[in-house]
Amino acid sequence: MKIALIRLICLPVLITMLCAGSMEEWDGLILEDIKVTGNVNENKRKISSFVDINRGEPVNSGLLRKNFKTMYQSGLFADIKFIMEKATKGAILEIIVEEFPKIGTIKISGNKKFNEEDLRNLLELKEGACFSSSLLNRSILKIREKYRTEGYLMTKVDPEQHENREKKTVNIEFIIDEGSEVLVEKIEFFGNDHIPARQIRRAMETKEDKIFASGKFNLEKFETDREKIINNFKKYGYINAAITDIKYEYRWNKPHRKTAQNVYISIWITEGEKYYFGDVKIKGTKLFEESEIRKWLKRKKGAVFNQEVHDNDIERIRSAYNERGYIFSRITPIQSVNEDDKTVHFIIDIYEGDKAHVESIIITGQEKTKEKVIRREIEVREGEIFNVSKIRRSVEKLMNLQYFESVIPEPRQGSTEGLMNLVFRVKEQRTGMLTAGGGWGTSSGPSIFTEVKEINFLGKGQTVSGKIEFAQKKQSIISAFTEPWILNLPVTAGINASANNEIFLFRTINTEESIDVNYTKFDFSIGLNLGYRFFDFWSVSAGSTTKRFFYYLTTKNRIGKFIREQRHWYITEEERQALLDPNKPSQYRPDLANERVRLSELEIVTGPIDPATGRSKWQTTESVNLSLSRDTRDNYLNTMRGSLASIYMEHIFISEKLTKWNFSLSRYFNPVWKVVLAFSSDLSFIGQDLRGRIENEEAHYYYFMQEELRGWDSTAVEKFRKSLCPNYAQFLMPSFDENYRPVGRAKIRHSAELRFPFAEKYVWGVFFADAGNLSVPALNFNNTGWMSDYRQYMFDFGAGIRIHIPMLPLRFYWSYRTFFDQEEQKLKIDPAHRKSAKVKLPVFTFSVAGFF
Repeated sequence: MKIALIRLICLPVLITMLCAGSMEEWDGLILEDIKVTGNVNENKRKISSFVDINRGEPVNSGLLRKNFKTMYQSGLFADIKFIMEKATKGAILEIIVEEFPKIGTIKISGNKKFNEEDLRNLLELKEGACFSSSLLNRSILKIREKYRTEGYLMTKVDPEQHENREKKTVNIEFIIDEGSEVLVEKIEFFGNDHIPARQIRRAMETKEDKIFASGKFNLEKFETDREKIINNFKKYGYINAAITDIKYEYRWNKPHRKTAQNVYISIWITEGEKYYFGDVKIKGTKLFEESEIRKWLKRKKGAVFNQEVHDNDIERIRSAYNERGYIFSRITPIQSVNEDDKTVHFIIDIYEGDKAHVESIIITGQEKTKEKVIRREIEVREGEIFNVSKIRRSVEKLMNLQYFESVIPEPRQGSTEGLMNLVFRVKEQRTGMLTAGGGWGTSSGPSIFTEVKEINFLGKGQTVSGKIEFAQKKQSIISAFTEPWILNLPVTAGINASANNEIFLFRTINTEESIDVNYTKFDFSIGLNLGYRFFDFWSVSAGSTTKRFFYYLTTKNRIGKFIREQRHWYITEEERQALLDPNKPSQYRPDLANERVRLSELEIVTGPIDPATGRSKWQTTESVNLSLSRDTRDNYLNTMRGSLASIYMEHIFISEKLTKWNFSLSRYFNPVWKVVLAFSSDLSFIGQDLRGRIENEEAHYYYFMQEELRGWDSTAVEKFRKSLCPNYAQFLMPSFDENYRPVGRAKIRHSAELRFPFAEKYVWGVFFADAGNLSVPALNFNNTGWMSDYRQYMFDFGAGIRIHIPMLPLRFYWSYRTFFDQEEQKLKIDPAHRKSAKVKLPVFTFSVAGFF
């Protein structure tokens, strides 16, 4: 800054020294030629172009002074001289220059906290531009400030310059010694007689360094904390509170090494007297009745003055005008204080102005997404009243598409008064996902899969997905396509297809003559659905699915010969000896040597099996479904407020005959700060079809997944259910291993969560509690008492982490299973939890997405 100022002051002097006096003597002479000397990087033609006098034209000293100034201000030259020489018929102008060196390369080293690109964007020096010491110094200051805002107060930046005098270039390297972060060791307050220090600290963004809190000292954040401290006092009536002094004391964390410093912050405060709310007068309102505005005011006369309550009152009035299109309105609270009774009175002066209308809607920032995909989600239209609530809802809808990282609406003045242009600035994010992996499931065994999904196909908002999975006992291919808008109407259409080949285990129950037999179900299905969105938050959908399937006995289990009369598989002597041969471990099963498989029991599940082929006939199942939902959530991925309610009915007919129902409700609240309370209830049950029939309901029995009742796996559920119902075995679904999955004709689940952010955009913590119950005939589903009898419920509680990665939200939970002990009449933790040092360990559960 000083160098630039000196140059500015010296400029008139230089011009005078080089051009004054003798320069006027050449006025009127013809300029025969312009010579340029001293240049290295700038070409002569470019330098000559600064002179506005062409060859053959008369010399003008005043114009030359102006051209000299322009050249100097270009920043290309360290020194300039204009010299006139006598020629045969006129004069020759010689321009002698000394150039600033050009910047060759810029390197940054020693940086670990920030990547090189972030630091380069701070620099005022650019490769290929002219070097300037002032620009170098400003670049150093910006790098240091960047580090200081992140708590690195000891950062040093050393610029090394390597100059090539012949080529007139300079290479620069910024060598950064980051030092260590300065941590806040202690924040102390003095003079706070009525507000506890811990309460003031809670309001601050700067925190003391603790195990569960980062104590990085950030100067920028601390400056905003000063205002938060004062506002904290104003919440309790101390309107004259002020910070009188702040002292920082830096101490070495390890004095003998001097590598890291901590800071001790001392803050002196004067509270002043406590004040109370007084009278409120309202003037200037025409749109609303004064009585209506007073209903929006939450303050009470005589109550302790609260700055936050006052600000919220003003904001409610302002929002009411904005939502009616009066965005030019001004709400001015005029404050007066009565020192006698310590009351604060206000006159709320309202200037309504004129209604604003939307002249045009402009969308910027999109690269892939088609503009029509964005426009169709925007609630407000050109020519309409400027409605803030509609604009807010438009942002929510655009964010819920999950195409954009951010959507920012910006109102700008239109072509005339009363008209506004509305600009939506969007920043796109990745919408495609390719995943591959493997795992182990108790139901499917080892598996590998690959999945491709694109939720904004070709920028048209369409969803395309495909998944292939190969597991030991299941292979499947799934594909789907969804078009969210048909004929530019809010009508959704989708098609999906899948093929599955899955191995099941059949075991005869309550019989001495039993054997485990693997049988396979192959099915192919195709589904169509249509949906319609109406009244902003409501949607209705209908769909149809056709499934073709058959069962067959796997080759290795089609042992022995089939006896038609007794309808069972019989093991021959040769096969019996093979099962008894210990030299063939893969076949060694002495427990099966004298057993038979009763085909009649298996056919209850599979239908008639041809004994010659071991295969059932092709069977067909048709289903139609209807759903109605109302969704007011502000953000589907990370909901802060709103609700989701839905009713779903699926009618299944032909080979299977029944109706399935589901009722669900989720509600979200944001009571304080960024804390979210979430509640969810879900009821599902099997009912009769339209003709009062229920056939083959076993294929549709409900069971609890571990991510629904967090921590309750099938083994734990079965053990609990058996303790309530001794005859429960008949309601176990054949599983893929030696266990049986406990099922029911209906299930109910309730969940509650308290969510809080670690890193607001991506990582949230959660405390949760779940409760659920299965209904089986032994519990008498016709009597709905099972829904309210908490003694039959399974409970869990725990904590977890929610990671919000677009298209791949991850959930990690640690939970304790609990149940109601009817003998002790209290909730108890399941004794089956593993123990470590006599402490019961929680159950870990992982899921993608989560259930609400």
